Amino acid sequence: MSRGLSCVDRNFSSRWGEIDLVMLEKNAQTRCSPTCIPNNPYQKNLVDAVLVFVEVRFRRSEKFGSPAETVDLAKQRKILRTATHYLSKHDEYTNLPVRFDVIAVTQRNYRPKILWIRDAFQ
Repeated sequence: MSRGLSCVDRNFSSRWGEIDLVMLEKNAQTRCSPTCIPNNPYQKNLVDAVLVFVEVRFRRSEKFGSPAETVDLAKQRKILRTATHYLSKHDEYTNLPVRFDVIAVTQRNYRPKILWIRDAFQ
């Protein structure tokens, strides 16, 4: 389930909200601005790690909508504010690009269905 990510923190909360998982994806080869990398001639505009903030949503069924649909604009704003607060408390990650993923889990007849949405919002 980790998909090459390692857990940095879980259930981080602040007065603005909570982030379920904070993960570090190494060797991500993500494009970013030249300011992301400190003068590395071997990796122009590429970074090798991304800090991923993950929101996990669960629903027993999709009768009233999917779990991913519950991450509306208001929830996204809470997550963004909380992520900003997290970065202000953890200087070691401030130069990394960030990504926001959503893991949507539904469970019918005791069989979980997991949908991992990478870069769900920016």
